[in-house]
Amino acid sequence: LDVAFRRPGRFDRTQFVPPPDRVARDFILGRLLSGRPIDNGLDRARIVEKSTGFSGADLSALVDTAIDIAIEESPSEAKLRPLSDAHFNEAFSEVKSSVGEWLGHARKFAQYDNESGMYDELAEFLKKYTR
Repeated sequence: LDVAFRRPGRFDRTQFVPPPDRVARDFILGRLLSGRPIDNGLDRARIVEKSTGFSGADLSALVDTAIDIAIEESPSEAKLRPLSDAHFNEAFSEVKSSVGEWLGHARKFAQYDNESGMYDELAEFLKKYTR
C-alpha cells in the first residue's frame, strides 16, 4: 500500500498471512471439490502435497483447470467425467504457484525496507521456509 494509506487511523497495522500449510491446503481443496463429480481413486493427499507453495487462488485455478480438462474429455454435457488424478496431473502442468514470485519481491522489503519492523513477521517466515 502507498505510504499515505499506512498513516495512523487508516491501514496502520500490517498482518502477514503466510501461504496455506498442508492442513489448510487440504481444507481449501476439500471445499473446492465439494459437490463435484470425483473419481473414487482420486488421491487428494498427493494433490495436497504436490501443491506446496500454492495460495488459495492457485488451488482454485488448479481445480478449475482440472474441471475444464474433465469437461473436454466428457462425451456429453449429461455425462461428465469425474475428476481424476490424470486431470490433476495435466492441471499441474498448466497451473504454477504464484507465491514464489511474490515472496521474491517481498524478500526485498523484508531485507531493505524494514526499519520500522513492519516486515518482521515476513522476515521470520522467509528465514524459516526459504533457502
